[in-house]
Amino acid sequence: MSPDGDVWIAGWYNFSVGTELMRYGGATMEAVPTWEIEGLRPGIWDLEAAPNGDLWVLTFGDAELRVARYDGEAWAPYDWPYPDPVDLAVAPDGTVWVAADSGVFAFDGAQWTTRVEGHGHFAVDVAPDGTVWYTDAEGVHALSTP
Repeated sequence: MSPDGDVWIAGWYNFSVGTELMRYGGATMEAVPTWEIEGLRPGIWDLEAAPNGDLWVLTFGDAELRVARYDGEAWAPYDWPYPDPVDLAVAPDGTVWVAADSGVFAFDGAQWTTRVEGHGHFAVDVAPDGTVWYTDAEGVHALSTP
């Protein structure tokens, strides 16, 4: 759910049209078009609304996984430089956190930073106070952030 109360839903992936992305604003459900990569619309793996209302998504479907931001009018896809992203979270300060099979990574809008390295299935979430929580094969951990 976004700060303005909109609910975002990513529907079933169809190879010919990509993923249906829907926004419910309390009165009506509307389709939000995704962008095209080489003539194909990507699928959405995970999504989360940022405190400023932007929607961040993990995408797939063009042999490259990406992270993208939707500001309500236009999409901005960002290259994902690491293998196998699995989970996405956005901190109160707007930092985007992505968990992958190889660790936990932070994106400040300009560059990626490796925060935790490892192997296995990671997941990430951010508490309202900004504490980043992640899981790995050994359990649940809090990550101190600068």
